[in-house]
Parts: sequence; structure tokens; C-alpha cells
Amino acid sequence: MVFLIVAIFGSILTFVQSVQQLLNVQLTAFQLVQVSLLFIGILGLAITLRNALQKPQTSQLLPFYRSDKFDAHTDKDRYELEQEIFFEATFTGKLRAGYFESVLVAPDNKVHHVSDPQTLQFPKHRQRGLLQGEIRDVCSRWSTRVPIDCPLGEFTTHIGVYDSLPVDWFTEARLRGLLYWAVRKFLHKSIGILAPRPKPCVDQKTVRFSIVKRLEDGQA
Repeated sequence: MVFLIVAIFGSILTFVQSVQQLLNVQLTAFQLVQVSLLFIGILGLAITLRNALQKPQTSQLLPFYRSDKFDAHTDKDRYELEQEIFFEATFTGKLRAGYFESVLVAPDNKVHHVSDPQTLQFPKHRQRGLLQGEIRDVCSRWSTRVPIDCPLGEFTTHIGVYDSLPVDWFTEARLRGLLYWAVRKFLHKSIGILAPRPKPCVDQKTVRFSIVKRLEDGQA
């Protein structure tokens, strides 16, 4: 489509100007650039969607991820305030872009996420996990410190291995840029309403530990 327009009109901008003359609408140079960029973005989105629809449904033939063996635990079952909680996980299987993470459920039902920095360095920036392809007996250990104002009692921890759908940077930047413009322009809302990339849990293990004010002598 883009090549056809370029072949006939010479450029996208010439095509926009031709449409302007046809509709008898006068646009400024800045408006012409805006319309051209929007047109290019819409064409890019259409091409991306077309390519996605034309691709075979390989996910039905071969799974993207697989768990052959998974084990996880904490280093102790009781901790004092301000002590360090260590998590350890071992995984064998297949991942597209996987990582380890602990989901802690406190006695007051508040949920805290502790990602493994060795497999997911920047979890707040939509980064892909670093475990990719066939994985054999990979072991990782990460930790978090118990805050001084942490509620006491029993915690439930789901230590899991997660995967994420890989998207090339050019496609994601193009789609998110177009969606950001549309959301801010027409809905006057933040880009935060867009759904995050799906990150399925491939396997997990649930363990429990307690937080106490002070451990008895010999158990610290």
C-alpha cells in the first residue's frame, strides 16, 4: 500500500496534498505533517495487523513455554523485623522470555512483588525476562528485607517462573506511540489505561513463613 502510493504520487506528503486539493481544504504545513504522520501510523498498524492475521497459529502446534522441573523455597521459615528473606528457585524447561518472581501475601492481605534482578532487571519498564529458549537446571537466588513496620504473622509466598510475549522494539514503539496519541487526543486520559503485556505463570510453588518481632535464642 505504501509503495503503491509512493509509486503513483511520489511521496506520502504529495498524496496528502492531492487529497487536500480534492476536498478543497487548506491545511498549514504543520497540519500537513501531522496528517502525514497519522496516515503513516495507521498504515503501519494495518500492515502489522495483516501480518499477524496471516501468520500460522503456531501456538496451537508448539507451546511457547514448558515446565519440566521447578522447585522453590525460602531459606528459613521464621524471620525477625529488618532481616533479609532469601528466595531460591530452580527451573528446567522452555521459555520465550522468562523470569523468577515472588508474590508475597501479608496477614492483612496486601500483596507485594519481589522480582529476581538476575532474570528481570527493570520490572517497572516492561522489560522482557532474560531466561530464553531451552533452560536446563537454572538456579537463582534473590532477596528482600523485612521492613520495620511489617505486620507480624504468617505470610504466604508464591514463588514462580513467569514468561512474557516477546514483541520487537520497532513494532511496540510504533503501536504504543499511535495508541498514546489517540488516547491523549480523543479520550484525554493517561496511557496507563492500556493493558500490560501478558505474563503467564509457567510454574510456581507456595511456601509459608512467619514474621516475628524477635526470634528466640538459637533460632536467629
